[in-house]
Amino acid sequence: MTNIATLRRAATTFTNAIAGSDDIRAELGELEALAKELNKRKAQLRDAAIERGLARHDLGQRETAPNRAEYIKIHGLEAWERDHKTTAVRKFIWI
Repeated sequence: MTNIATLRRAATTFTNAIAGSDDIRAELGELEALAKELNKRKAQLRDAAIERGLARHDLGQRETAPNRAEYIKIHGLEAWERDHKTTAVRKFIWI
């Protein structure tokens, strides 16, 4: 069995073990902790790939717009009131 297959079996085992709990908050907490550990390992593997010459970081540029305070400083409050857009944000909150 390959390392990947072992990891997939382990992931299924973790999922089944956590799913047996009636505590949804604890289950989500465990999954978030596991995801954090997996992300650390992913970063380590990416660094190793770069060190071995198998990959590289590609640097590019991104244009950004000024934030609210900068926009108001440049164009004034009236322009901000006229031009800004408001969108809904969905946020998960425990009650």
